[in-house]
Amino acid sequence: MQVLGQQHLDFDSAMIHSLGIRQTHVINDRVEGIKAWRERREPEFSGT
Repeated sequence: MQVLGQQHLDFDSAMIHSLGIRQTHVINDRVEGIKAWRERREPEFSGT
C-alpha cells in the first residue's frame, strides 16, 4: 500500500513520504522482534 501511494511521486518526495509512514506506523511485533533478539530470547508476537 505504501508503494502504490508513491507511484506518482518523484524519488525525493517518495522518500520523504516513506519516512513519514515509518514514523507514524509503529509495528509492535517488529519492536518485539528486535527486543527479543537483543535479549537472546524467543519473541512473543501479538500480531500487531
